[in-house]
Amino acid sequence: MLRLLQMVDRICKDNDIEYWLDASTLLGAVRHKGFILWNSNCGICVPANEYLRLISALDIESTVNTDIFLFHEHNDIPRGLFEKLATTKIMLRNDGKLYAGHIHISPVRFIKKIDKQKDAEIISVAEYFYSGDVAMHGVKVDKKYIKKNLKSALVEKEKFTEYIHFEYFLDCNNRGLENLVRMDSLDYYRNFNIYLRPLHKSTKTTPIQ
Repeated sequence: MLRLLQMVDRICKDNDIEYWLDASTLLGAVRHKGFILWNSNCGICVPANEYLRLISALDIESTVNTDIFLFHEHNDIPRGLFEKLATTKIMLRNDGKLYAGHIHISPVRFIKKIDKQKDAEIISVAEYFYSGDVAMHGVKVDKKYIKKNLKSALVEKEKFTEYIHFEYFLDCNNRGLENLVRMDSLDYYRNFNIYLRPLHKSTKTTPIQ
């Protein structure tokens, strides 16, 4: 896994692409001075406007290094929140099945500071999404709480969706609007996945810093 990460590091440096460790990979580097033993994969983040450039560079690399492949790109599978750079040199077992070891590559947007009220609304909706996700995975959630708060939560969800699509993404300090990515809400509602798609043209400009 370290060699796979070193290869990504080399490609990012060769192409002047910024990236950083994320999630448990970052935690392992700081707390354990290496990988967390029970962690089955790596995670990195890339600025959204450089994400597709990195995917393209990795795609080219895979034509030379046949041990690696892009899970979604090379299997014609819609991407979720991230692409997976996988290697045939590392095989992991889960539920009796083998799958390739991989690195999660997640695009990240740079945003301006928002006011506390919007911050609170985002946290509120995020907690609702999380509780719903937990419920889907079999964890018990207080039904009285759900019944009492479902209506207001759905209102907040709608407000959140409107804010995300018409304010948040358009105000992203993304070093250029043309490569900005957005969530496709229809795919999210139907499949509980988030697909990355090019942002439609907008007359609103984005500051570059």
